[in-house]
Amino acid sequence: MSDPNILTELPDDGRRGPRLEIDEFLQDNEMTNLFLIAFLNLHKDSVKKTDQGQPNWMNFHAIAGIHGQPVEEWAGVKQWKASGYCHHQLNTFPTWHRPYMCLLELALYKEMDRVAGQYDSNSDQKVYRDAAARFRLPYWDLIMPRKELERGARLDTVWAFPHIFKAPQVFVKLPKRTSTTDADGWTSIDNPLWSYRFPSKADYQSSGRRAVVMNANFNNVQTARIPLDDGATNDQYCDLAVQRQAVARATMIWQMLNPDITDQDITGRAAGTPVKVNDFRSWEQFANRGWKNQIQIDDGRTFTMPSLESWHDGIHVLLGTGQYYDPTKRFNQGSGSPGVRRAGQMGDPAFAAFDPVFFFHHCNIDRLLSLHQALFPDKYCNQDDIDTPLVPFLTGDKSPGSQFYKSSNPLVKDYWRAGFATPGNIDPGKVVNQAKVRTELKKYLTDTYYWATNNSSPKDTLPNWPKPLKASWALFGPKAEAIAKPVAQRTSMKIHSGVPAIFAQEITLAPIAMVAQAAQQVLPTEPQLHEMAIETKGVLELADTVNSLLPAGALIDVDDPNKLTVQITWNAKVKVKKYAFDGSFSVHLFTGYVKDDQPERYMTKKNEVGFAGIFARSAADIENCSNCQSQRDNDIVIEDIVPITTIFYDYLESDPHSHDLIREGEHKTIPDLTPESVVPFLTEQLHWRIIDLGATLLSGQERQAGLEITVSSRQYTPPTAENIMGVYGPETVYPEITNSKPGGFGYVYDG
Repeated sequence: MSDPNILTELPDDGRRGPRLEIDEFLQDNEMTNLFLIAFLNLHKDSVKKTDQGQPNWMNFHAIAGIHGQPVEEWAGVKQWKASGYCHHQLNTFPTWHRPYMCLLELALYKEMDRVAGQYDSNSDQKVYRDAAARFRLPYWDLIMPRKELERGARLDTVWAFPHIFKAPQVFVKLPKRTSTTDADGWTSIDNPLWSYRFPSKADYQSSGRRAVVMNANFNNVQTARIPLDDGATNDQYCDLAVQRQAVARATMIWQMLNPDITDQDITGRAAGTPVKVNDFRSWEQFANRGWKNQIQIDDGRTFTMPSLESWHDGIHVLLGTGQYYDPTKRFNQGSGSPGVRRAGQMGDPAFAAFDPVFFFHHCNIDRLLSLHQALFPDKYCNQDDIDTPLVPFLTGDKSPGSQFYKSSNPLVKDYWRAGFATPGNIDPGKVVNQAKVRTELKKYLTDTYYWATNNSSPKDTLPNWPKPLKASWALFGPKAEAIAKPVAQRTSMKIHSGVPAIFAQEITLAPIAMVAQAAQQVLPTEPQLHEMAIETKGVLELADTVNSLLPAGALIDVDDPNKLTVQITWNAKVKVKKYAFDGSFSVHLFTGYVKDDQPERYMTKKNEVGFAGIFARSAADIENCSNCQSQRDNDIVIEDIVPITTIFYDYLESDPHSHDLIREGEHKTIPDLTPESVVPFLTEQLHWRIIDLGATLLSGQERQAGLEITVSSRQYTPPTAENIMGVYGPETVYPEITNSKPGGFGYVYDG
């Protein structure tokens, strides 16, 4: 009998679709129906033994436990580096998490296929087996709009936490009629995407399995996000937090993947020749956020760009930081005591994977990794790490050195095998037009994210978003609007003859899915795409429309023969010790007055510029992770980038409301975004605060944290036909903005 814990690629007969954004995924009712039933089944009896009396390592509890607690040897696999399987802050951080996503995806597919066989009629069985054959684990892209932009409303009102993650219960059609179903088979079930309920103490004891042990900050009955004072999820605040942080997060993606961030090289080339900063960025500098991974140009200058891990960490801290604090109350839904701040599991590496949203977040991290692989195909895991065993993911090969997946394995390295793809064929064994691949992807990124980075958008910028959900069975059940039978998630494109004809079916996909058009089947090589749906003309029209809506002063004319109109963009760099405090924490930047008696609301304050989230194990659990212990012992320092350009729009003198935002100080508004205007404004009005995962203000701890904040600017030329993502110019650093405040670059502490 084969080992059920071996990770294999999903079987595919040509129907397997690409990975979709979660709201796109919901458009396929049968697939979603089967997915929700299967996911809840993986939640149930999660420490119960199999019929053969063996532990079940392919249920949700066991798979989630790989990431941290309860520190079991998954499927008998010895833990890596003495304890734990953790690859955070390592060069294998992205590649370890890819097979991790595939493992849950495989477990879900197997359960979906099993459930499909339980339907009574042959026709229903065929419908649901077809649905299982289309399935891939969806991802959550925080930047995609969830609401229509209403007339006169702020742009940030289009953003929200996906509705399916906020519904405690969902509707499904079960395979068999039961006492809880109506005549058509409808019933409501606990939503497996909203929360996970931990096994009881009795369940752990009877199974002989190790229990998850959480401190008093956490709800130990079920997972919660941005928890209230009773330990329950605050879904409304999840919406608000996403709204406030979406622009900064979109800008981080834009900068992280943009090939055209330049600097003026003064040695080794002709004077003044622009060089591409990201061409000097190594895999390590993209993959993790270590301070030693600064990008170094060949004349010795260094730069910090957003890394994949820093973007990832921020979302964990966003959903894990507690929101309300009432020292007189106890948890209604778990352990706790008066005076203990609340926190969500997503904010602690030891427990994060038990929140179901973890996997949709990480599936998006995997998508961002895929985009980077296509844009920078020569930047991948280096030779020192490419054959590091990605424990505990089993290949089924018993040969020495081949038992576990590695970053060099096709399932890990070839991103199209996990359901992601890009225009062109970049298989190293084929002739590749890499320039075209990069151009098409740059069009995709501009089409998808440029509007968000500017916090300015016409109503119809993304005509396919938000996705209509009124026809969703899961959300509306028998009251769902009737629609035509769902078509497999495909698009109409000219694809080479080796791909089955089903891939030519017509269906309109949103821009977010367009990078996933080419490889819709697991093939030895990626299919060649000859035509993309994104036209250069349309992308430039979008960019021009966005720019036309920016307030006066956001763009400036430069003295240039080409009569360019440019934008001055601004970033804050945050450098800090990862293990400065007990677990995760965040550094928040503000303009103007900071209300220190409401740290639990920092994430959503209108004058909060952005934050750096530090995702770290607590002292109570760090002994379970050798990798984390080593980082703490070495007092590791990390860096993050906080984009701050769009906050200045609120303070431009062209905005009649700007004069009412800041009441104190000499510099309350600015005429434009030039350094002459911004530097004195920020020197006076930029402030920062540190809070822990429970939203406790860590006042006066900047020195302990090793905090250094620096502000810099770059000139940005908006998109043109020659440079579809626009071009960033050289960076200029302004230490005088922060050096007079504790935690600022160069600040001198007493003693």
